[in-house]
Amino acid sequence: MCVVILTKWLAISAFIFEADTLKTFNGGTVNKAKKIFMNYGGNYFHMQRDGILSEYKSYAIDKSTEKMWLREYQETILKKIKEGYSLDVYLTKFFSAMRQIREVETLQALFNPLVKSLKNADTFIKLRVAEEMQEFIVFFNKNHLANSEKISDYKKLTIEILKNIIAKPIVISETTRKNVVFDDTLSEENIKKRAQNTLNKLLA
Repeated sequence: MCVVILTKWLAISAFIFEADTLKTFNGGTVNKAKKIFMNYGGNYFHMQRDGILSEYKSYAIDKSTEKMWLREYQETILKKIKEGYSLDVYLTKFFSAMRQIREVETLQALFNPLVKSLKNADTFIKLRVAEEMQEFIVFFNKNHLANSEKISDYKKLTIEILKNIIAKPIVISETTRKNVVFDDTLSEENIKKRAQNTLNKLLA
């Protein structure tokens, strides 16, 4: 009788141990996958470029989990924008995530911090922001992912930015001059030409 009880107890203990071990392993796997995913903003192309896509794919993360992580990633990026970090860089990251999950619900939360950050941006940063917003607007309209009302404020803002760039003298900050390699990129002729081309695309 004691032998039978002992055998059952050992079997149950082994089962519990295996379950705990599997849970720990799976948790560690998910954490590794999430770290990679968040570092790359869920962008498979950049993972492939850096030779890490195969490892990420091996974790077999489902699409619903990736979507949840992308929403979390957007919240992190939005916080960076509110705190005054590089507007053009983080806006690109924000819209990249939005293209992947194909949702526009976070647009309302972004608008006011974006407008506030633009007040302190120089001409080149405003141009980069306008170019990014133009691409985003075209993408969502082309793919019928949002009716025009949801992005109309962004379109109006983009048009206003571009017209101001074209009409007013350019102002380039020292930070931008240090970060941009080629001087021609910051020339008034180049900036105004890019602004006009982007405006034409937006109004086409």
